[in-house]
Amino acid sequence: MAKISWDKVKRLREELNSAQIVESDTTITLTTKQMFNQYVNMTAAGGVSLPGVTGANGWNIIVYTTSGATIYVDPDANDKFVLDGTTLSDGERIKSRGSLENKVQLLNDSADGWSVWSGATPLWIAD
Repeated sequence: MAKISWDKVKRLREELNSAQIVESDTTITLTTKQMFNQYVNMTAAGGVSLPGVTGANGWNIIVYTTSGATIYVDPDANDKFVLDGTTLSDGERIKSRGSLENKVQLLNDSADGWSVWSGATPLWIAD
């Protein structure tokens, strides 16, 4: 495996290299500037609304719940999720199963929307 060298690095782009942490007890709407390394901790029932994608730009977000409440994640009306190998419809949201410490990672890897990584077991489902 090749070693990584930092010799030629002049600066790191903050929006790409530092995690942003948001804690919320209600539904929130994220902006495009919040979509790099975003970590959303939901402390009560609510949801996360995502901005529309403009291509496969590498946006990534983790939504995590520290309560047993059901959490919803809503894509833009023109975007879709690929959940456990199934492509959902445009605008169709996903939700947690209402278990403590459920988490889901979303990656914008296409112009159509988001790939969903919910761990070893399907803890998130189509709504």
